[in-house]
Amino acid sequence: MKRRILIPVDQVDRKPREEQTSNPTTSNPNPVSKDLNQTNAFIPTPEEKETITMTDETYPTFDPSIFSGEKKNEEPKTWSLFGSESSPSKTSSTSTNDTGSDASDFQKSFQAYVTEKFTNNMAKLNQTATAATTTAPSVKAPQATTSGTGQVAAQPNQPKSSFHNLFKFHNNGELTRGPIASGQHLVSKPVNEQTPREMTRLNGEPMAYVHYNKMHLHGAILQMGSSASNAQQPEGYDPALGVTGFLPQAIEFLQKAARSAKELKAKDQDGRPYQFGVITVLGGADHDKLTNGFVTDPTPGLVTALERLGLADVKNGYRHREDLRFVKFGVQVSPVVFNHLGYITGLEVTFSDTETYGTGIHYIYLHRANDIGGGKSDHSLAEGRTQFQAKALADEFAWWQAALELAGGKIGSVETTLGGTARIGRYALLHAKVARSLFSKDAVETILLDDADKVKNDYGSMAQEYRANFATTLLRTAFGTLSKRLNGVRLDLADREDLTQRRLRQLTCIESVLRTLFPGVPALDPMFMDLSDERTAIASQENITQAKQFTIHDPVQTNPAGPWSLNRRTRVTTASSFSFGEVSALALGQRNDEALERAREMFASARALATSREDILEAGGFCVLDIFAPAKALVEADKPITKLMIETVSQVLANAFKQAGSDKVLVHCHKVRADLLPNPERVYIRLTEDQPAHNMLMVSTHDAGVREKRTILTDPNLDVIEDRHFAHVYAYARLFQQLIEGHERSNYHFAEEDASLLRAYYRHFYSNTFGSQPNLILGGSNRPLKK
Repeated sequence: MKRRILIPVDQVDRKPREEQTSNPTTSNPNPVSKDLNQTNAFIPTPEEKETITMTDETYPTFDPSIFSGEKKNEEPKTWSLFGSESSPSKTSSTSTNDTGSDASDFQKSFQAYVTEKFTNNMAKLNQTATAATTTAPSVKAPQATTSGTGQVAAQPNQPKSSFHNLFKFHNNGELTRGPIASGQHLVSKPVNEQTPREMTRLNGEPMAYVHYNKMHLHGAILQMGSSASNAQQPEGYDPALGVTGFLPQAIEFLQKAARSAKELKAKDQDGRPYQFGVITVLGGADHDKLTNGFVTDPTPGLVTALERLGLADVKNGYRHREDLRFVKFGVQVSPVVFNHLGYITGLEVTFSDTETYGTGIHYIYLHRANDIGGGKSDHSLAEGRTQFQAKALADEFAWWQAALELAGGKIGSVETTLGGTARIGRYALLHAKVARSLFSKDAVETILLDDADKVKNDYGSMAQEYRANFATTLLRTAFGTLSKRLNGVRLDLADREDLTQRRLRQLTCIESVLRTLFPGVPALDPMFMDLSDERTAIASQENITQAKQFTIHDPVQTNPAGPWSLNRRTRVTTASSFSFGEVSALALGQRNDEALERAREMFASARALATSREDILEAGGFCVLDIFAPAKALVEADKPITKLMIETVSQVLANAFKQAGSDKVLVHCHKVRADLLPNPERVYIRLTEDQPAHNMLMVSTHDAGVREKRTILTDPNLDVIEDRHFAHVYAYARLFQQLIEGHERSNYHFAEEDASLLRAYYRHFYSNTFGSQPNLILGGSNRPLKK
């Protein structure tokens, strides 16, 4: 192979070809370059050549597929010189050579020649491409395909920008803890691209900093506790459930919300891009585990989850070596807010594909409870730390409160648990004075529970503790101090292991927020009625079923507190799904018996959240049946379902649920985006039955065995003891008494107010006379226990 030497244009001999001298004849059969071109001083000597590193990165690369019309994701989107962004190791090794100055001069001259040459060629190629575009017939861009789990896959031939790192930190690429005991800090936006981002201490209210940093929010979802946020779940992907783990699911919510808003409108009426948030309250251990993971490389499960979401381009080299150089991310996460103790409070999430998700920057708020873990016990209230923890969280809540108020955003859904982390989060909402207006019109708080059979069979001796915490949680949220603040935000009880319901709650959260942002948009209306009709139907049924038994009275007349009204209606919920073939068969009236059996199973599953005994809870006042059908399938000719079929199936299911024991069934049909559903090839139904809170408390408490006694003392079996002594106590009574005392000794006025409510509830099951049960039923006044 002949060796070619590149010579700059200005040093090329311009003489005619016939006048140029031929190669000199020398005695050496292999002449060197200095003998051939003695006047070209820029050609390096043999010693200089050894110090010059000529790699492929020095040469410009271009995509040859522009001539064939195909573009690959792994190729650069624009022309660029990779040699300008050399790695630190190569730069340092080159700069240490003795002859580095001569080598750098050669590289500069060569790059100047390449830049000039390719600039001219680029102009010619642009003219050629423009001419080819005007003459060639128009071809429709390929549409995004939907996977079997509802994820919309990225277009394989669409070039888009990407990030080399998933996590980005302002301090020279290293995650550092913020200043301790010196207030909250914000990583402020730079004045220009050359100015680095710096950490700024807050000297005023967060509203000003939120406005300056453009951290507004148009919608958010609120999560409290490990089960609500899936913080303890490993990161990865499940074919039946989608992505798992806190960070993948949080990014998934932001991705879906941003895409849905972008398709409706690019910016709001004030010219701001649409931005969304995930607000999470975590225990100390869960928060540390999550933030410590930012220091290390992303786990293989996280990379797999992002790939399934279409936010990571993974090459085969990563699967063999797990080297992140083979991964390009379509999302980037960066810490921006630190609390008083230096812990990360806010994360900034940026999507590279602005054509799909818009130019907005989204946020994940990580609020750290000071406890290692909340647990499912209210004993920690007696330690007196609840007030300070609630105040610290309230100061952090000011960030997303200001962000929502700035853009008129709403919280579409709240997910909580029975644990202490959720309890501290609820008191923090009271302490921060979060207004009801920050929640959307259709906002729902979902309390995640375990199935009653699982509690009784698997938890064993912890059943009474579980039921006691269920009672205190439901009393505080439905009748207590928090219920007054969130009056009108409905309470749903759901199984925490049913991840299908989690996806449906995510769907309804996005739907309720978008309905607030885009009123009157036909794409967000119900399938067969107006949105106001849907809300009015529920409100009218709640007024019809309102009863005086919903109020809790204290049976001791000398107690000045009370009565306590039911400020938030409670419901039990479950979900199921049908294939397109089953929907078609139901519409033809071929599976009415199966529909009736499915209705009975769903009623039993929903009511089993409160009690393990069947047929104890009777039908509630009414039930709501939501049907979610993929909008795209309703208009495609190859799908066997139509809007008429959905309307027919809704009536079939309404009759089935009425035969199963419900007096009133409200059916609401929704046409939703395919990527919002767990599986776009199925039609989902969700049953929500209105069950009064006092009935739920009665059956749950009796399921814990309130009248069962434990032996705590027995005299030894000795001959000298003629009359042996046995001591028996009501274990549940003593346990609940400790929880009441914990609220009373908390030195926190919100908890002390709830203590009076818990005491009134306790007196319906135990009296001061040897713990005998009073002749009263919970709910209402003067309701005798025995006729």
